Amino acid sequence: MRAPLASKSWEHVFVTSQGSPYARFRRALDGGNTTIALAAAADLDYVGLSDALELVLLLVDDPGRFRRAALRWHARYCAEVSDVGFEEAQVVLACLAGLAGRQPKAAAEALAALVHRRGSIGERAPNLLCMDPSLDSRHTLLRSSPACGS
Repeated sequence: MRAPLASKSWEHVFVTSQGSPYARFRRALDGGNTTIALAAAADLDYVGLSDALELVLLLVDDPGRFRRAALRWHARYCAEVSDVGFEEAQVVLACLAGLAGRQPKAAAEALAALVHRRGSIGERAPNLLCMDPSLDSRHTLLRSSPACGS
């Protein structure tokens, strides 16, 4: 009977030349590439609430997808953030709806104030007030650092 070859085990995690799935996802978010971000998110086991909000905001110019993603994010926010009451849930939903409305900056400011005050969606809480000049004015988020330089 042969002994198991435990010492000669060759288990490796293979990573593509593009890096880990999360790194690919972050690059797509940071670059505003909705298609790649959605594909990379599908490869992840879990997308945090902050990253999910960034993905939602990439979809703002696609009304059907944006509505579905915003509602899913809202449900997660209500479930994952502690002590969300009816009033807060309603305000967050109104802000999300407002992002696709006539005054997206006002909606972004209100959502940013709430999210940053709560501090409950992680240390990478997106800075909703940063504008990416390479995109049209309806996009209110694409940078995650407080200084908008990432």
